[in-house]
Amino acid sequence: MKNTRSYLLWFIPAIAISMASFISCSKSTDKATEATEESDLPVFENFEAYMATGTTATARENKLREKPEYDHKTTFVIYGVDMNSENFRNGDFIWAGEVSSNATPESAYDGISHPLCRAVIAQRKGTIEMLAPDADTFIIEGKNATKAQYDALPGDSIQRVTIDGKTLHIEKRYSTDQPNIDVEKVSDDEGHLMRKTFFDELIKAYEENSK
Repeated sequence: MKNTRSYLLWFIPAIAISMASFISCSKSTDKATEATEESDLPVFENFEAYMATGTTATARENKLREKPEYDHKTTFVIYGVDMNSENFRNGDFIWAGEVSSNATPESAYDGISHPLCRAVIAQRKGTIEMLAPDADTFIIEGKNATKAQYDALPGDSIQRVTIDGKTLHIEKRYSTDQPNIDVEKVSDDEGHLMRKTFFDELIKAYEENSK
C-alpha cells in the first residue's frame, strides 16, 4: 500500500479545483444514497486507514482470482457495502484512488471501492451475490420480485443496488446506450467527502513534505 505522501500530488490539485465550489452531500430520502449522509459516514482513524479499508489483500498483493470475461456493457453501483465484512475482505477490491496508478484493468477486480459512500462500482452481477450471499428479498424498482425474476435480470440492465440486510433494492437503467449516471455520482460524492474529511490532515502532510 502506498503511503500518504504518494497521493499528495494527486490530492492537492483536486482540492484547488473543487473546494471553491464545494458542496457537501445533501441529506436524501433515496435509500441508495443514505451512505453519503454526513451523519452516517464511516469513521476512519486517518487517511491511511481509509485507503487500507478500500483495498483487499489479494488486490494489494496482485493475487487476483480469474474471473469471467467482462461483457464491456455492465457497470453499476452497489451501496450498503460493509467493507469490514469477510464477504468484502475475501474479494478482489481496489480503492478508487489507486486505480489511476495501477496498470491492472478495472475488470480484473470484483469492484472499485468508495469507502466513505460504503459503495463499490462493479462490472459483474456476481459481485452482488459475493457481497450479499444471504439475500432473500428482492425489490426491483420499488416492487417485490421473486428470486427467479432477480436471476433473470441481465447485469447490464442494473443501474444501482442497495444492500439492506437480506434485502436487495435494485434500480434498472433507462438505457444501456448511455453511461450509468450513478457511477459518476458515487465517484463525485466520494471525492467531495474525502476532501472534506481529510482536508486538514493532507494539507498538513503536504506542507511538511514540501519543506
